[in-house]
Amino acid sequence: MASPLPLLEMPVEVLQRVLAHCHPREVSMFSQTSRAAYNLIYLPNDQYLWRQLYLNHPLDHPEVVEQDRLEQKVTFSSEPRPIVNYSERLTGLIKAERAASNPPPTVAEETDALNVFLSLARELPVYSDTARVSHNVEWLEKTLENSPLLATQPPSTSGPTPTDDQRHMEGMRAQLRCYLRSSFKDTEVVLPKPKEKFFLTKRNMSRYFVYDLRNYTSETRWGPFTSDNRVNWVHVEHLMNVVWMNLCEYPLRSLLRPKIGASAVRPHSATGNYLTDDWAGVEGVHSSQCKLFPVGV
Repeated sequence: MASPLPLLEMPVEVLQRVLAHCHPREVSMFSQTSRAAYNLIYLPNDQYLWRQLYLNHPLDHPEVVEQDRLEQKVTFSSEPRPIVNYSERLTGLIKAERAASNPPPTVAEETDALNVFLSLARELPVYSDTARVSHNVEWLEKTLENSPLLATQPPSTSGPTPTDDQRHMEGMRAQLRCYLRSSFKDTEVVLPKPKEKFFLTKRNMSRYFVYDLRNYTSETRWGPFTSDNRVNWVHVEHLMNVVWMNLCEYPLRSLLRPKIGASAVRPHSATGNYLTDDWAGVEGVHSSQCKLFPVGV
């Protein structure tokens, strides 16, 4: 009877195909078993293994996404795009994934994780009838749902004033919460009382912020902006909370509502003909509705 073939004596192509079906963490653990295993994983002759690990995670093919965005004129670039480093890209996503469930102990690591999520959210694939599903959208929603990394930091009336770094990080958290479906009340299901109370409390806090005229100054151009001319995502999140919760109540609940969630920020996800100059659908006939309801005396 022939003796079994040692794993590392298998053809490299076969071994890479086997490893491509493993989780990246398992592949990393395998690389620690020997120098030969380490060289196979981290010093390969090509990117086949890491490309397959990336796509099997599963995530959208970054090169296909970028090409579609260029063809649809979502992004413009006269410079040749650098070659995608799948090993570096996937390693960063796995670290961010771990940080979402167990926030890292240092501010630098937490900032890196938030930047990874935001980078992916800013480069979502173009929506089309043939590409309605996005693995990146599904991964973002699943990974960040109820994540302690995005826990809302309540405003403090006492204690030290937040530093610029702390305000910047809270702005990144707010931006990600604006992108996620789980950040807003789901009217399609009956929520348990604690969850319902959470969203009502969240709406009240946002109302206090939105209707506080002290948050609208000439420095912020009377809108959701910072004094250095950037988007104030904390302000934007409060606006979205108020508007969405109002739309969730009767009688507005019966009206057509905008999409929410990461899929709603994909390019061309809104209805319209993006091949024309009026891709935003501004031209044409607009209509409005007004419903009056009797109020008992």
